Amino acid sequence: MNFRISHSTQYSYSEPVSLCRNEASLLIRDTPWQRCLRSELQIEPSPSDVRHRLDMFGNRVSHFAIQQAAQ
Repeated sequence: MNFRISHSTQYSYSEPVSLCRNEASLLIRDTPWQRCLRSELQIEPSPSDVRHRLDMFGNRVSHFAIQQAAQ
């Protein structure tokens, strides 16, 4: 069985924000009974830094920083 999942997160602030650091844990772990065939992380505005790692449970975590005000 294949699933297609889409997730969107948006933030709104009363004043312009020029720096933010974020952590996203949105992908499943690959196990003997499930695996992710394809994934894509779209970030707007474009981040100045993106890093990926596995946490202590084997979950994929993405860290990213945005250092410019959104238009």
